[in-house]
Amino acid sequence: MTAFVIPNAIQITTRQAKYTFTSFLSRDTTFDVMHNIWRLGRPEDSMSMMSGSGRGSTDGAPASATGENAEASVPVPAPAKVAAKKATMCACGKEGKHYSETAMDAIIPGTPEKINNMMFASGFIKEFLSENQKLLGEASLYPCANVDVPDWSFLDIQMSDWAPVSPTSKLLTQNLTYIKPLAGSLGPKQTKCEIKHEMVHCDFEEFISTVTTTRTPDVPSGGVFAVKTRTCVMWASPVSSKVIITSQVEWSGRSFIKGPYP
Repeated sequence: MTAFVIPNAIQITTRQAKYTFTSFLSRDTTFDVMHNIWRLGRPEDSMSMMSGSGRGSTDGAPASATGENAEASVPVPAPAKVAAKKATMCACGKEGKHYSETAMDAIIPGTPEKINNMMFASGFIKEFLSENQKLLGEASLYPCANVDVPDWSFLDIQMSDWAPVSPTSKLLTQNLTYIKPLAGSLGPKQTKCEIKHEMVHCDFEEFISTVTTTRTPDVPSGGVFAVKTRTCVMWASPVSSKVIITSQVEWSGRSFIKGPYP
């Protein structure tokens, strides 16, 4: 509290120094966002948080208490040993709430937390949209090297930070928009894609479930349908995770294309 009684500051301690950030209007909400991102990115370190303090170290080992940075050193307990995990199942799978079309059902090496972080909380997605998507479009539609290909790069990519769904929730949400080129001979040549990710369940000991809503308002009947995608990541073994991605189109009104695309 740098303003005496107003909770307006956050201090982060690393091995080398202390960093103090002030003038937050919503200090506690900001802290929750930072803590959740840190927990997603460094799950092995977040386990070493001091019990009940709500604070942890951003480094993986205790700091050295020598030299000019001694006062910035904060010893932390050694990371706790993780018990071997058994296979788990998401609640939506047990209750038959997966969407009608299965896009992916695979087992991947790594913990659910690590895999979920890579898919939703890393820089991979933005790089994929701006670079890899262009290469995939060229390779699939124009296999001949001598053919002039259009620019399939996604344009104007805007990605918000992950933020709590509500002030009291530990679940997070994120918005993403971009302009996607279209290859159809009829209709618009590009469309704006509006994507919203919402965590509906997050328990790293059991499973993480995220629902993605995608809207394309510029395409025919774009205002009366949305594509829903549910991504569930759960334990498959002590060293691997099962990823199930399902999807379906949800309609909010009538359209002449509703028949071909139920």
